[in-house]
Amino acid sequence: MDSLGVYPSEKIDIILLTNSPKVHLDRLIDSIQPIQIVADGSNYKTYVKRWDTTCTKRNIPFHYTGKKGAYIFE
Repeated sequence: MDSLGVYPSEKIDIILLTNSPKVHLDRLIDSIQPIQIVADGSNYKTYVKRWDTTCTKRNIPFHYTGKKGAYIFE
């Protein structure tokens, strides 16, 4: 994804959100259809809360490293 909100065309399973990107998560989910979203501790807590709510409504697992610790990809 770039700063213009242009998303890659290949299939992406996990999205990593860092440094509080200004992203419309619903639109991103509709475009990419990920199976998991991960946010690291560099994000603003208000953004993380909003993303968590969006993921909950969309039934997409959300992992915030600032609360749950490191994300282990298996």
